[in-house]
Amino acid sequence: MNIDLQTIFLPVEAEIAQLNAYYAQKLHHGNLPIDRVLSYVISHRGKQLRPAMVFLSAAVNGKINEQTQTAALVLELLHTSSLIHDDVVDNGQKRHNKPTLNALWNNKISVLLGDYLLAECMNLLAQSGNQRLLQTVVQISQEMISGELLQLAHLQENNLSKEQYIQVVQQKTASLIAACFEMGAVSAGAAEETVQQWKTFGKKVGIIFQIKDDLLDYKINSHSEKDACKDILEHKITLPFIFALEQKTETEREKWFQQYKNHGGTETEIQAIIRMVVENGGISATELFLEEKAQQALQFIDKQKNSEYKQAIIGLVDYIKKRVN
Repeated sequence: MNIDLQTIFLPVEAEIAQLNAYYAQKLHHGNLPIDRVLSYVISHRGKQLRPAMVFLSAAVNGKINEQTQTAALVLELLHTSSLIHDDVVDNGQKRHNKPTLNALWNNKISVLLGDYLLAECMNLLAQSGNQRLLQTVVQISQEMISGELLQLAHLQENNLSKEQYIQVVQQKTASLIAACFEMGAVSAGAAEETVQQWKTFGKKVGIIFQIKDDLLDYKINSHSEKDACKDILEHKITLPFIFALEQKTETEREKWFQQYKNHGGTETEIQAIIRMVVENGGISATELFLEEKAQQALQFIDKQKNSEYKQAIIGLVDYIKKRVN
């Protein structure tokens, strides 16, 4: 299956439209300078994968309801806040080839705006009275921050195993996606055992998402909105690099880790890293790992009762695996 997002989202397009209206409403402050920054955030939102995950999970497990909308909105605000803070931490100047908030304004405004969105999350949680949603948001916030700190700590080391890297991914990226499928099931009244199964499925989808991101960093093409070699330029070690180094001797691994950590970002240095990764099978090994994870995720979905929502989730996994940006 290889279809576009608009087609995948068809079964929940009304709910996504409603969410967009809520989102714009919550990001209206009434103060012109603040609203100018918030308007930029609204106009440069991502693909809305995470709200769709919440809605589709709820629909498969029962019915989409007010609690589902609240969960989708809270998790989308949390995701937006985390991206803003990430760009400050990484000194990111572009995201999907568009200037980041900190590039257009400054780090102070970006941090405060990220905090403002977090405060709005807390406000929505308090109004909802949903204790489970509150617990989930607190937990994944801690996991995402722990993942970021763990990644920063690994930058100081001279080696990083596949297992250590997947641990970072599970905390930093997969935890939020897992929460989307988890809270969708919770909002629909699914049994706890079922909820945990959807959470586990979401973690797999989160790993697939990040691994594909890793590959896009090395596969530059004119159709991609992914910022070229962003991870390499930021000295972030990812799976293709780890797999490539498995083919090297211990001395060579240490040499390449040092080169990766200390390069100056020149075209010659970046191309040398890419060439080493490609020639040592880093890309092909990562693609194989990605396919294995995708098959594991689809095995769970295949067991679900057939419906348009189930097919949409299958399409969503396929899209994430094959996306070009």
